Amino acid sequence: ACTAGGDCCHSECLGGCSQPEDPRACVACRHLYFQGVCLRACPPGTYQYESWRCVTAELCAHLREVPGLATTFGIYEGSCLAQCPPGFTRNGSR
Repeated sequence: ACTAGGDCCHSECLGGCSQPEDPRACVACRHLYFQGVCLRACPPGTYQYESWRCVTAELCAHLREVPGLATTFGIYEGSCLAQCPPGFTRNGSR
């Protein structure tokens, strides 16, 4: 992808960018998004959510939280998941 002026975008940009070689200036991310930056992988202490962004463990635990109802989100193998994978059950830990 390139800027309107023809300069190359950062390799993590998809569909163009507003500044050349800047992972914060992408129209969309090729892989993952976290705190305004496009990344190849989630930083340490964060987890992949919905295949396009990274979230903290705290945010994962509170996604779609409804007062009076327990959240169903949990962390498994580096991802924040809405349900436990087949063969696993929720045990109350993160």
